[in-house]
Order: sequence, then C-alpha cells, then structure tokens
Amino acid sequence: MYKVFIFSVCLSVCLSFVTCDLDKEEGEDCEWDGIKGKCVHPNVCLTTLDKRRAKPPVCSQKGDETIICCTDCELVNDTSNFIISASSGVFWKDGRKSRDACLQYLKDLPHKCRQEGYYAGLSRKLDEEKKCHRFSLWAVGGAPGPGARVPSENPYEAVVGFGQGRDMIYWMSAGSIIHEKFVLTAAHRLNASSSIPDRPLTYVALGVKNMDRSTWEIHNVTRIHVHPDYDGDQSRYNDIALLELETPISFNRDVLPACLPDPAEEFDTSKAKFTSWLRNDSDPIIKGPFDSPHVVELREFTAEECNANMENVDPLQSYIYRIYLPNKVNGDSQVCYGPENCMYIMGGPIAVTTQYSRCMNTVIGISLFDGHKCAPTVFTKVQHFVSWIESIVWP
Repeated sequence: MYKVFIFSVCLSVCLSFVTCDLDKEEGEDCEWDGIKGKCVHPNVCLTTLDKRRAKPPVCSQKGDETIICCTDCELVNDTSNFIISASSGVFWKDGRKSRDACLQYLKDLPHKCRQEGYYAGLSRKLDEEKKCHRFSLWAVGGAPGPGARVPSENPYEAVVGFGQGRDMIYWMSAGSIIHEKFVLTAAHRLNASSSIPDRPLTYVALGVKNMDRSTWEIHNVTRIHVHPDYDGDQSRYNDIALLELETPISFNRDVLPACLPDPAEEFDTSKAKFTSWLRNDSDPIIKGPFDSPHVVELREFTAEECNANMENVDPLQSYIYRIYLPNKVNGDSQVCYGPENCMYIMGGPIAVTTQYSRCMNTVIGISLFDGHKCAPTVFTKVQHFVSWIESIVWP
C-alpha cells in the first residue's frame, strides 16, 4: 500500500517536473544530470523560466509545495519579478510602483512587439568552469503573420468629453491611459474642480481612430482627482489631473496603458511624439474638434529657450502666457516641446518610447496650451508628479 501511494504521488508531480526524490528537503544538496545543485523553492530558480528545456527534478513534495533541484550558479529572490523584453533585455520589478506596473504591462498585454511576432525567453547554458548553469536571452520574430492587422500607433490615448448624456457628448480634450481605472489629463480642461455640484457628466472614449463611434469604448468618469497645488484661476502650474473610471478598461491591441517616467532613471527625451487631431467642423452630430489623428515628432527646448520664444509669438499668445505663467516656465515641473516645422499643435499628451521596450510608450508631458504654429509650447512634466500619481493609482 505504501509503495502504491508513493508511486501515485510521484506520477502526479512528474507531470510537471522530471523525476521524484522524496527523501530530500529544502536546502539539501542534490544532483541533476551530473551537475550538483541545491533543493529550493521553484520561485528562486531561473531554470524554471527556461520553457524550451526539461524541467528540473523534484526533491520533495508536501501538499501543494514542491521543492526542486536547482543547478543555477546564482539563486534569485522571486522569479515572478523577472520580466523579459524582446527588444531591451531583462528587468526586475523592485517595488517602485509605477515602474513595476509598466513592467507587468510589458509582460502581460498585447503590445506592438507581441503583435509583430516578437518573442523572447531565457536559455540555460553550463558554466564549464564552475559546473553550474547561467542564462542568456533569446529573441525571435519581428514579422507579423499573414493578414495581421496594423496595431494602433498610440493605443494609450484617450479623448475626454462632457455632456448630460451619451447622446450628446462634447469631446474637448485628450488624456493618457495609465491604469485600468485611471486616465491622466490636464486639470484646466476639467473646470478645475470635482466639487462643482452641477458640473456636466464626464466621459472618456478609448480606441478612437476616427469619428466612427461604433468602434469607441466609452467609459463614465466616477471621480476626478486634481493636483492639490493647482489653481486654475491664477496660473497653470501643477496643471495635472486623474480621471477615475467607473468600470475597468478591458485592454486589447487598440487600447493599452502607457508607462510613467521613472524619477530615478534617465532616458532620452530630446525627441517626443505627439498625436495631433485635425479639426472637423462639418459633422453636425459629433460636437468637438476631432477628425483623425496623425503623429508629429517634436523636439525639446530648454526652459530658457522656451521663455525667450514666448516674447516672439503673436500678441494674444504672449498675453495668454503672461496670464497663466506669471513666473514663466518652471524647469522642474514643466517642459517645452515644439515641431521641427511650423504647424499648429492642439493640446494633448506627448510621449517617448519607454526604456523597457521599443514597442511601449512613456507619457512625459501634458499640454497646457494649444501651441503657436512656429513656437514651442509648454507641457506639465509628468516625471515631477509621479509620487502624487502613485499615491492615488497605486496607494
């Protein structure tokens, strides 16, 4: 009877792992294919992530807990914190909330690289000198399959509207998805305060590629979080807000979150992309300035360059700058970008490619104004406000 019991347990465990050795406990020495190892929990052994090779043998099994023989040269803290990027290498989640969320998006969601057929993983290789296993990254793909649909250029973008009901919404502003329940936008577009009792209902539209509303995903906004230091009656410093949605977003290839810039890391912000919406005044049903989006590349200006340019714009624009930026551009909490060529820039977010993957975006700025066609415009610097955002989105 005892032998039958051992056999049945071993058989069920071996469906997932290679062999059974119920006599070894966690921390004891073990051996796998002639290589000495240590009996450990699977989540500290990178070998378990090498999906192309045989799984390690089992040292022991107690209920749902499996202890395996790991022949890695180095053990890790937790393999669930290990994220693989086909385009940028490997990363570890480290407790920084928005950064960890970005890495989890990279792991779980159908971002552009995954749609284009990029896949990556770990490959185990024997260190002949130390007689243990080390790992390298492998990546394959890069060509979408036959009939694959072109992914959305900026799936993180949202359109914000006001109205008394869904039959008549005024789509007036832009935002950025950063979480399944939150959209980042400019505070000045929201009547500055969520405490106004008779303010119109607020909506967010996602997956907006054109004016065909049947393809839009529309959400109700249940709460507005305006930065506590924003004073729209006096200036546009700290001009940032979060829209909390009533229901979670169902992410798909056309609706995906953007990352937030990590205050602890440096990355290239010299060039940013901006989605410009052309005006559409011919549609009597859809109220708002949107027609179709196109991506514009912007270059960064220093605060000094931006302040100097404010003196050279038309009188109305110069007056607006003086009213809303009485202390001029604050280089800590604001940033300036402008087009390479003269063109009108209508307010919205700007983004760069995230440092974790070339196929994901990091939102770095929120527009304070509609830009003058031949001068840079001012954006709220998102990086400066990450701690405030995290306190609400990832408390």
